[in-house]
Formats: sequence, structure tokens, C-alpha cells
Amino acid sequence: MGYQLELGEDCNADVSQCKTNTVCDSADGSKTCKLETGEDCNADASQCKTNTVCDGADGSKTCKLETGEDCNADASQCKTNTVCEGDVGSETCKLETGEDCNADVSQCKTNTVCDGADGSKTCKLKTGEDCNADASQCKTNTVCEGGDVDSKTCKLETGEDCNADASQCKTNTVCDGADGSKTCKLETGEDCNADASQCKTNTVCDGADGSKTCKLKTGEDCNADASQCKTNTVCEGDVDSKTCKLETGEDCNADASQCKTNTVCDGADGSKTCKLETGEDCNADASQCKTNTVCDGADGSKTCKLKTGEDCNADASQCKTNTVCEGDVDSKTCKLETGEDCNADASQCKTNTVCDGADGSKTCKLETGEDCNADASQCKTNTVCDGADGSKTCKLKTGEDCNADASQCKTNTVCEGDVDSKTCKLETGEDCNADASQCKTNTVCDGADGSKTCKLETGEDCNADASQCKTNTVCDGADGSKTCKLKTGEDCNADASQCKTNTVCEGDVDSKTCKLETGEDCNADASQCKTNTVCDGADGSKTCKLETGEDCNADASQCKTNTVCDGADGSKTCKLKTGEDCNADASQCKTNTVCEGDVDSKTCKLETGEDCNADASQCKTNTVCDGADGSKTCKLKTGEDCNADASQCKTNTVCEGDVDSKTCKLETGEDCNADASQCKTNTFCDGADGSKTCKLETGEDCNADASQCKTNTVCDGADGSKTCKLETGEDCNADASQCKTNTVCEGDVDSKTCKLETGEDCNADASQCKTNTVCDGADGSKTCKLETGEDCNADASQCKTNTVCEGDVGSKTCKLETGEDCNADASQCKTNTVCDGADGSKTCKLETGEDCNADASQCKTNTVCDGADGSKTCKIEMEAGESCADASSVCKTGTVCDTHVDNSKICKLAAGADCNADASHCKSNTVCEGADGSKQCKLEAGQSCTSTDECRSNAVCEGSQDSKTCKIEMEAGESCADASSVCKTGTVCDTQVDNSKICKLAAGADCNADASHCQTNTVCEGADGSKQCKLEAGQSCTSTDECRSNAVCEGSQDSKTCKIEMEAGESCADASSVCKTGTVCDTQVDNSKICKLAAGADCNADASHCQTNTVCEGADGSKQCKLEAGQSCTSTDECRSNAVCEGSQDSKTCKIEMEAGESCADASSVCKTGTVCDTQVDNSKICKLAAGADCNADASHCQTNAVCEGADGSKKCKLLVNSNCTGTTDTCTQTALCEDRKCKTQAQKTCTQSGDCVKNAQCTGSNPKTCSCDEDFMELPSGKCSGAEGLRAILLLLLGAIIAGRCLAGVVG
Repeated sequence: MGYQLELGEDCNADVSQCKTNTVCDSADGSKTCKLETGEDCNADASQCKTNTVCDGADGSKTCKLETGEDCNADASQCKTNTVCEGDVGSETCKLETGEDCNADVSQCKTNTVCDGADGSKTCKLKTGEDCNADASQCKTNTVCEGGDVDSKTCKLETGEDCNADASQCKTNTVCDGADGSKTCKLETGEDCNADASQCKTNTVCDGADGSKTCKLKTGEDCNADASQCKTNTVCEGDVDSKTCKLETGEDCNADASQCKTNTVCDGADGSKTCKLETGEDCNADASQCKTNTVCDGADGSKTCKLKTGEDCNADASQCKTNTVCEGDVDSKTCKLETGEDCNADASQCKTNTVCDGADGSKTCKLETGEDCNADASQCKTNTVCDGADGSKTCKLKTGEDCNADASQCKTNTVCEGDVDSKTCKLETGEDCNADASQCKTNTVCDGADGSKTCKLETGEDCNADASQCKTNTVCDGADGSKTCKLKTGEDCNADASQCKTNTVCEGDVDSKTCKLETGEDCNADASQCKTNTVCDGADGSKTCKLETGEDCNADASQCKTNTVCDGADGSKTCKLKTGEDCNADASQCKTNTVCEGDVDSKTCKLETGEDCNADASQCKTNTVCDGADGSKTCKLKTGEDCNADASQCKTNTVCEGDVDSKTCKLETGEDCNADASQCKTNTFCDGADGSKTCKLETGEDCNADASQCKTNTVCDGADGSKTCKLETGEDCNADASQCKTNTVCEGDVDSKTCKLETGEDCNADASQCKTNTVCDGADGSKTCKLETGEDCNADASQCKTNTVCEGDVGSKTCKLETGEDCNADASQCKTNTVCDGADGSKTCKLETGEDCNADASQCKTNTVCDGADGSKTCKIEMEAGESCADASSVCKTGTVCDTHVDNSKICKLAAGADCNADASHCKSNTVCEGADGSKQCKLEAGQSCTSTDECRSNAVCEGSQDSKTCKIEMEAGESCADASSVCKTGTVCDTQVDNSKICKLAAGADCNADASHCQTNTVCEGADGSKQCKLEAGQSCTSTDECRSNAVCEGSQDSKTCKIEMEAGESCADASSVCKTGTVCDTQVDNSKICKLAAGADCNADASHCQTNTVCEGADGSKQCKLEAGQSCTSTDECRSNAVCEGSQDSKTCKIEMEAGESCADASSVCKTGTVCDTQVDNSKICKLAAGADCNADASHCQTNAVCEGADGSKKCKLLVNSNCTGTTDTCTQTALCEDRKCKTQAQKTCTQSGDCVKNAQCTGSNPKTCSCDEDFMELPSGKCSGAEGLRAILLLLLGAIIAGRCLAGVVG
């Protein structure tokens, strides 16, 4: 056939030379042999011919047709996720649903469309297509839905065009709109929050944001669902004719007929709304009443009422509040009550009132002379309601004309003036704010605005009331001669004698005023002090004081504040104190001070050397107040000339410099922020801005204070020889000897710095370790350590972490520990390790034979850590079939070292290992078993195992925890005698009559197939198809499910057996039987044992079946076995109807309940509640009424020591005095109380003091104290203490009672 071109060979020369199943493919000049469609392309996916692609799972790939390619020849050749479809002869590969169609939108298969955003398009199902397989595949704006399973199709979303097919709208939407413009719209009641425009015709999207639904519009039929009317409408109307009507307040311009019942469409055209009719409830919204009505009434009872002036003839009660219906017959209208606003229409006030007031504030007011007691504010303008309560009338105000009747002026006014011009004027002291002209003769309206009253004029007698003098005057003078005098500061030109006491009239001609004398209080007005004095002092304590420079010889205390009386006796004047302003006159500073400062800012300052303790700020310029508290003086500041006196420099400065050029300089440690040049010789101003101090230069002695070395130096050296040395990292180019201890100066020329020596702490800065060392260790404990390969002869401990110092003496270097990265230098691994691993991931690994106990992962490639704990070494891993005799080798995981017949040791596959490659590699006593490709080595029967997975398919791993072996599982009916066999689950190894052992079905197992397979002492029982092996009676069991249908599993926890259940009346003598629930095994008179009904059991069927000592009792159909009296019981329900269950917790018996008056001597009886078993005088025991019990029926039934007392119908048994009681006083007779569990009289009760006792009794005794009658007094039945007279009265009363034949029991003391 000639030479054929291989796949990928150039075939441009002859296209026919490509080998079978390949084709010469590609553009001319670039053609090569490519794989045909359907050919295997796993070797090289790029070799498929044009328009095909290598497609399929790894190992099964073939060349498949691309999308759009002709597939008529073989439809199966379309690539994954495409399908061959089209007309016969025109089929091409089309994209499946969900596939990317961005490249060509026309390539989606039938009934799908290329859908999605550009770049993210996929083939999606068209509307109406089946989407059951994948709901997410419906095209945009459609949704997969459908009622029945497997019937889902893609439906149109809300708003989508449905003209083509109205049935394609999704659930709860309808195809709505004009023909050609129809879209899917939401049904009534559907959620429309997303798009309010999507509700169908005649509905609207209505509701709060987030809760909107499509609701019916106004006027729409709402018979189907009244709740569907839109907001502010209501569904109303006749049955079957209901429509949505407008609520009150809603716009009704469009259709006035749409307002709901009892409302009317009201308002101007274009602004009409539904309003409430007259009389309708308007509490919800007062604005909703119709025109000419108003919402009126108390909250909760408001209705629409007629406005003022409206016709009220039809119903007078409809006028609004504060109006009244009045007028002629048929002409009545609503009129305003007194006090009501009448601005709108003055004619609307009711009879005897007038519309009065300023425009806009008019109200209906009472006429003059009208009674105003009801409301004083209702009098008309210029009148006031005046008079005593109950007699008030409207009276004339001040200033009103009173000529007609002087008596009409209101209280505290007087009618005065010329004839025919009289008006009401104010009395003295009356308020005249309204009109100052209204004060009566010889008074003036005086005071602050709003507080003016009529006051007395100057010179008027004020003895009667000193407060009545007018403003700027004061009532002054001796008692009885007081007149109104001028106050300080008032004009006194007219009469200097009118100034009040302690003032003087002074000033220029025509400008004189009353001024204060020296020493007088001037707090009220500082300007009122006389000439050459000033008002001086603290607020509230100011007096008139002497000015600066004034003569103070007479009284030194009279100088004003901030001055002092200074000078020689007889020549003293007031001088300025230290710190006072001296600009006006520098000579006015006191002795030993000087006037200095800027122009206009000069003050008196202290001279140098003067005491400045009082005020440090008062030292003169260039000095400062310096020294210990109490000894401070003004000293020279830093930098000042100290040539005259070196001792004058301030603290912490020193006087130094050339002769005649000395200045005060800063000591070491002093603040130099202000001027760095002020530090003394050999110090340097050092530190951060604002924190600078004078510090020692490098090399300076720092023994006195180590903290004074400048920044980046440290005080270093032996005590007494310390100098400031350079810190680590500092520039040491100038002097290498200046690096501090344990550092060395190293680096390039001009770049040398102080570096840390080996072993030094480097926590602060890891970069400071010297060359060939590294900062190494845990945080906080790092030191400079030697790098790998560095000489460690001097100190082996200085190698960095994960390296070790090793080598010959004198040639030791730091080597890498096992596991460390050795990619940089493979020679750096320590002895007995090798640099092992892939490039870039190499680490030092242990050689074969090396100890690997510390870390099993550190053995080199192709070795494994093997051996007993503590003796593990790295060994070579051997494959199955290779020798494992050498101690340096070990079998790979999944294999074991197996000893053969010839004692040779070979690695063999362990139980459970894959043996598909070579079945002969399974270890001894195993066999290669299983389907091709899934074969495993399995243990033979009898071999030790840990799980069933290791055993052959017909065997299980069984035995004790430490001694399991593989055993063959035997079916029911097969022998289980062999120790290597075991019965299957649900069967047991059962010993037969002939002592043979056969696997039999266990109790509870299915025996439908063969009833003979049930184990010994069981029987196959049950309906066909549901039969199970069940235990016979007497056999051991764990639950009733294992026993036969007529038996139950019963007994102690560890000794249960199956027992036959016996009915009432059947024998229970046999140990293999048991009485049914509700019955008991009852021993009869003849000692036979019969199942009988237990107490409380139903005995309607046969009364004779009740157990011994019970009786069948009750109404027909409700009869139960009840215990006789004297029988043990647990509750009263078990006892007969006339008995109760009573006794101690563990010894209760049924006892017959006895009534009051009946015997309780019998142990089988008990007294009823409210009675007690009472021992009588003859020792008989009778049930008696207990204390507190009702004794109206028979008083004789009260217990011993009790008496029946009380009003008829309310009588109760009460205990007599000294009887034991239970703690409540109401059980004792009415004259006693229960105390200390005994009924006591008032004269016997417990007390703490005699005041607690009744009259004539004392509190005596101890622990506790009790009341007892005084000597010569005795206790009466009432509990009172009585003397001889009282006793005589009692005896006479008793005698009278006896004579009259009265009962002694009713007598009281």
C-alpha cells in the first residue's frame, strides 16, 4: 500500500497519504493528518479535524462534531451538550437547554431561544415548553409553574405580552388589555409592591408600602369579596348588588352618587368630597361635617350640629354647643350664648347681650347693671363685674363719667371733679398703670411700668404709710414728724435742706444733687460719693474711700483698694501697691518698688533681692521669683549678666564665661527648649521639641547621673569610670571605641555603625546583629546567633535555632538539623542526614538505619520509619513479592512480611489488600477473591481477624474482643458443630435430641418458609405471611413479643419467663400462668388459687368474680369490686361507698364513716370530717362535733369541754376556758381567746406589761408572763376582774335567775 503518514504529519504534498481514520485537514500549505469524527483523541486533543472537538470523559475522549455541524451521517457524533436535530437531510448539531449561545444565537435547539445579557446568554425554554426537568431553564420574563407534578411549563411573568396566547400567563395573573396591547396583569388581591401598574383593568395597586395588593376601584362589583375594595372605600348595597362606595372625606367630583350611606357629596365644584349629614357621628374626623354644620360635642360623643344663624325650627336640639334656638314661631335660629365670638355677625347675640370688643375679638357681653355673678368676664367694655359674691353687677371703670350716679363707680374709686365733669378717680395706693391721670388730688401715678400706683407728692405727711412716698423720695424723719425726703443723687437745687439724713447737697450751680458722706454705703450707686472720694470695696460692702495721693494721716484705713497709706508720720498719703498701674504717675509706687513696663502698661514692680513670696509675678524685668517657699526673692534669669554678683543667678543655673562677660547658664538636665544655646559647657540641648533638656556629650563622665547622656548614647562602663557611649545602630565612623559594651563598630567606610556581638539581646531591633549572625529565639528572648556554616568552636550554644555545632576539634561549624530547608546549600545538613526532596522543597532527611523515634516523617525518600516505639529506624520499603529478610528493610503499607514453607521471608499482601494485579501475592491463609477489578485478599475460615471485611465472602469475624476468628455463616437447618462455623443473624445454634447441633430460627424470627426450623421450645405461629417463632410457656424471655399469643413475659429483671394469661375465674395455681391485668391470684377457702377481679375492677358481667373481702357495688353498668371495712387500701376509690381509706402512709385500711352521735369504738370505723372520736364519762367512744362545727341541728353533739353557742342558724361548738385549742381564737367560747394552744380568758392571757391586761389585773410570772387578777379581786366568766361589790352583784343576779327559773348558761359577768 505504500508509506502512510502518521497523525500530525504534513500532508500538503499528497492528501491521500494519511493513515486510516485520519484525514488531511487545514488550510493549503498548513495541512496535516487529523483525526476523523469519532476517533480516539485521548493522546492529543489538538489532533481532531476542523469543526470537531476532542470531547468526553478522561480516557474515553473522541472527536465530536462542533455546534452547527452536519450530523446526518451519525446523530451520536454531536459533542457533549448538543443534539442532532433538523429536517431529514438537513440535521445539524444544536445546543441543549442551558448551554452558552453567545457565539451564535441561532444554534439553540428547537423550542429554545438564546436568552440573557450579552456575554452571559444561554439556550432557554420558550413560553409553554415543558420545564419539569429544570425550572431554572425558562427564558427571561417567564417562570416554570404548573399544578400537577410532571406538568409544569414556562409561563409568562406579570407585564409580559400575551397577545399570541392568553392562556400562557402565570398563576394569579390574567391576559388583560385592548387587542394587540394585551399583557399579563395581576388578579384582584395579588401583591403589586414590585410594580403598581401591573393590576388588571378596574383594579388599582393599593395599601402601605411593602403590603400593597390589587384592589377594586370605586363603583366596582364587590359581592364576591367585600375586603377587596381599595383603601378609603367600603363594600355596601343590597344583596348581590354591592359595589365599592367612597368613605367620608373622599373626592366625589367624578361621580356624586358614589358616596356611602349617610354621607353627601358636598363642596365647591372641583373640590367636592363625601361629607357627613346633620346628626351623624363625627368623632373620627371633625372636618367631615357637611356645609353649614360643625362637628360638636364631648370627645367620643361628637355629631354634626347646626352653625350659628342656621334655621332650627325643625329640631331645636341640633344647634351647636354654646348656642340657643330662639326667635318667633317658624323664625327661630341658633343664637350665641354670652361670651361667644360674634365677630362674624354682631346681630347673632342672644337677648340682653351686646356684641362688644375690638374688631376680631368681639364676643357677646352683658349690658350695664346686669347680674355678672355667673361670669365676671362677661361685662361689656368700660364696665367691670364688681361687688360681693352673689351680689355682683357690672360697674363703671376708673375714668368713666359718673355725673348721672356717683354710686356707680367701682370699688376703691371715688367720683370727683367739676360739676357735670365728674369721673371715677383712683384712691391712694391704687393701680394707675392704665391711666396715670386717674389718681385723685395731691397724689401722682408713680412706679415702674406695669407696677404704677397713686403715690404721695414730695413734702407730704407719710406717717400713716411710709411706703406711699413717690419714686426718688423716702419717708424720713422722727416718728410723728416724717415727711417724704429726696434720696441720694436727687436734684437739691431748690432746697438743700431736702436731702435725706447722712447726705450733703453739693455740685455746680443749678446742678447740685444729694451726695454721700465719706464712709457711707455706696453699693446702690457708686457715683454718689462726694468729691475726692470713690465708691470702693466688695459688692455689697462698698463704701466711699480716699483717692490715690490723698492725705491719710487721720485714718490709714480709708485709702481705696490697691493703695496703702505710705510715708513718714504726718506726711502719709495713699500710695500704689506692688503690681498696680503706675502709668499716670511713676512716683506713686510705694517704697522699694519701681514703675516699669511698656508705654501705657507700666506697673509697680519689686526690685532685685526683694521678697516675692506674696506674688511671684511682681519681680522686675529679667528677674524671676526664686527660692524655697517662704524664702523666695527676685533672682537673675538664664542668660542675664552676673558679673556683679555670681550668687544672683536663679536656682539650677551657674554663672560662667570670660571676665566681664559672665552670664547665668543652665545646669545639666535643665529645660532648654526656650534657648538651646544656654546649656553650660560640655552639655548639649537634647530631646524632642517641647521636652529638650541639657544633656552630656559623648565621652563625658556620667557617674553622677546615668540618665543625663544625650539621645542615642548610654551611660556605660565600670562604676566610677562610666562615660556616655554610643547605642547599638549609632554611627561610629568618628571613633570606633565609642560603641557601648558588647557591641562592635563595623560596616563599609563612612557607613559604620555599632552592632551587637554574638549572644546579645536583639529583641528591640533584629537588624542590629553583627555580620554572619542572625536575631534568633522566641519573642522576648531573642539573641544574636551564628548563621549556618559559621565557626562555632568558641561556643557551641551560639548556633541559631534548628542548627547544631558539629565537626572536628577546631573545625566545628553550625550545621542544619533534620527537617530544615537545605535548598541553598545541600552540604550544610548535619552528620547522618542528607539533603533530600524535589528542587525548591529540599530538607535534611535521615539516612537509612538512623533513629526516627522523634519524628517518623524525617526519613529520606524511599525509606520509612519502622520498629517498636523507642527503637524505630529508617528502613527501605519493599514491594509485594520482594524479600523482607534484611533488618534494614520493611514491607510497604498494605503488605506484611510473610514466612514461607522454606522459612524465606517475602512481603505479601495483607488481608483486605487489592490483589487484582497478582493473586499469588496474597499472604498465607488468604485467598484472592472478588469480581475483576475489585478483588481483595480475604482470610480463610479459622484465621484470626479484627473485622468481617477481612474474611471471605461466606464468613464473618466473630469471637471475644481479643480472640476473633473468621467463621462460615450457616443457614437455618445447617450444622453448627464445627468451631469454624457460626449461625446467621436471627438463628441460634440449637442442641437436638441426639445432641447434634443445628442452626435454628430464634424466638421472633420469620418462620413462614419452614415452620420446622424454629428452635427447641418454640412454635411457628401467626397468620400466613406473618408467622414467627414464639416461645412456649415457662421459657426464659426478655419481652412479651417473644412469647406465644396467649402469654406474657413476666418475672424479675434477670429471671423473666413466658406465662399464660388467665381470665377471672380461671386457675392460677400453675407457675407458668399469670392473672390478666385487673385481676389478682386469690386464695380460696379450699386453698385453691383462682384469678379474681381486683378492687376497683368492673364487675358488671359477674359479681362473683370479685376477690375475697370485696363486694360488687354500684349502679347497673357502673359496678366495681369494692373493699370491705378493715381491708388494706391505697385510696378511698377502692373502698365501699360508706367507707374511706385511712391510716399511716404504709398501713392504710378501709374504715366506715360514722355520723355525730354514732359509736367510733370499732377499729374499722372513723368519724366523719368535722367530727372527732370523743371519750365519754362511761369511757364509751362517740363521734362528736369538733370545735367550730355547726351545731344548729343538735347542741348535744358538741365534743366534751365544748358548748353550742351563737345566734339561731349560726350556732357553732365552742371550747370552754382552759380547754386545749388548735391555734385559732374562733374555736374558743366568745369570752376567751386561743393562746399557747389553750383557751384563755382576757384575765389569763400572755403579756409583757400590766398595760396588756384587763382592769384590776397585773402582768406577773416569767417565761412567759401572764395576766392575773389583783388581790381581793376575782375573775368573772366574762374574763374581767371584779371586787366584792362586783361579786355581790353577780350573786344577786344568779339568785334572781334561779328564782325566775332561767338557764344558768346565759348569765355573764
